[in-house]
Amino acid sequence: MKIETKFEIGENVVLIDYNKIITLPVKGVEYMNRTIRYYFYSSKAATNLDKDTIIYRDEEECFKSIKELAEYYESKQNR
Repeated sequence: MKIETKFEIGENVVLIDYNKIITLPVKGVEYMNRTIRYYFYSSKAATNLDKDTIIYRDEEECFKSIKELAEYYESKQNR
């Protein structure tokens, strides 16, 4: 079975994390229960001793640009 994804590993993606718009590169892709999920590493550390946080997002929560993210949420408000 061939699964088509919106983003490739290493491609930068715009998403919302803790009410902030951030851009991170895709580290991996999962397909579970007919849902495509991406995961990302987010590091808020100043040193290498602190661990990265893994962020998971469904494909519908990931965008190519801030403009695309804004258009998506604007269309949800107008429903």
